[in-house]
Amino acid sequence: MASNSKSQLRITDRISDLPDSLICHILSFLPTKNSVCTSILASRWKRVWASVTSLDFHEIYFPDSESFVLFVSRVFYFRNSSEIQKFKPECYCVERFSHIDGWIRTAPMHNLAELDLCVENYGSFLEDENLKLPKSVFMCKTLVVLKLRSIIIINTPTSWCLPCLKVLLISVSFPGHDLMEKLLLGCPALEDLAISGTVGEGYLNFNVSALELKKLGISLDTENDDRCLADYNDLNVLVRAPKLEYFGLEQNVLSNCVLKNLKSLVEATIDLTYHVPTEYSGFVGRATALLAQICHVKYLSLSAHGLDVSIPLLVSCFLLNCELPVFGNLKQLRLVLHRCCSWWAEFLMSSPILEFLVLEHDCNCDGLGEYGIKEKELLWHPPELVPNCLLSHVKTICINRFLGKDDEFEVAKYLLKNGEVLNSMKICTGRNIVCTKEVMLEKLLMFERVSKTCQVEIA
Repeated sequence: MASNSKSQLRITDRISDLPDSLICHILSFLPTKNSVCTSILASRWKRVWASVTSLDFHEIYFPDSESFVLFVSRVFYFRNSSEIQKFKPECYCVERFSHIDGWIRTAPMHNLAELDLCVENYGSFLEDENLKLPKSVFMCKTLVVLKLRSIIIINTPTSWCLPCLKVLLISVSFPGHDLMEKLLLGCPALEDLAISGTVGEGYLNFNVSALELKKLGISLDTENDDRCLADYNDLNVLVRAPKLEYFGLEQNVLSNCVLKNLKSLVEATIDLTYHVPTEYSGFVGRATALLAQICHVKYLSLSAHGLDVSIPLLVSCFLLNCELPVFGNLKQLRLVLHRCCSWWAEFLMSSPILEFLVLEHDCNCDGLGEYGIKEKELLWHPPELVPNCLLSHVKTICINRFLGKDDEFEVAKYLLKNGEVLNSMKICTGRNIVCTKEVMLEKLLMFERVSKTCQVEIA
């Protein structure tokens, strides 16, 4: 008897014993193609998938666009009348846009909460007027999350409103002059906004005004065949968001940024990784003006590989012509920089209560010769004065992409020697290290540590 009981226990289908609502919830985490396949498991499962409230379609899982379109259309046909909480089509069959348009029009009729639309164009061509986002999307009273990663034209109707929309992610190419203003007018409850795309030459105001906005990310790439002659002075970013807590900016050509009334801002991420300041004379002033507007943040991440690529080195230009603001509230600082540079120390000078420092090396110094930079000019030069934060506040230091080169060891040596209240230094290695982790640790442990409680770790 005991043996029979154990056999029955082993073959029990516990998942099938679950209520339909819970099974639907589990299936909602799968691509819809996979959830439909569960219909072959048993007669009961034939109807369960039709009640799943999340529809996730990916054309890459199908042999061709025709079979993809047929599958999606059949799913909509066989579904019951239950609501659709999330609709995520990811496809490339723009030549069949009439079908895509029909799906997008249908979903809002089922109390749609999230629309994640990705429609790309690989090789096909249609006239622009055939690729407009249906007006029904702009009138969806239940929509909370809207993600538009698509070539579909966003043409807002004259009168529209998304009263419940809290998250908007939009990717556009060559947006119109007033696109953002039009979009935000109909989103009174918006809290999270992410904008990415490409802008061309010419005058463009990128105005973001939202009373409830708490998180804003802007990633703009300026397209220009001759970047040296780009008139980037015509690109302006204006932000009015009194409740904003996070601001992120990524640009290859730094625009003129005006951030108004951002007293609630706590965290900022500025990525100017691909910016070459020698090609844009106004870069230093714009960068300094931007930092001055966010100097009250507690957490700052700055990726500025180009800040030290200048003739002469930008650190001298930075100090002589454009002073760094004081980051009086800054507790955590992450800097991504060339492995051979010294300008980051000036940030420590301007961050009196800094506690957590992250240095991330970009180990690619190739191609700097064309800017007149010699290797010896890029070596680490410690500042004449030790930053106060190192003496009294910095407790944790992380150095990422550490290769074990001499100048990197000199930086670590300086920080260990002057970090009087340092509790830990964590070294994370990168690719193509020049010595083993064991050799690195052995060398680091030989350096003077002014803090008796400091632990050094290699990862």
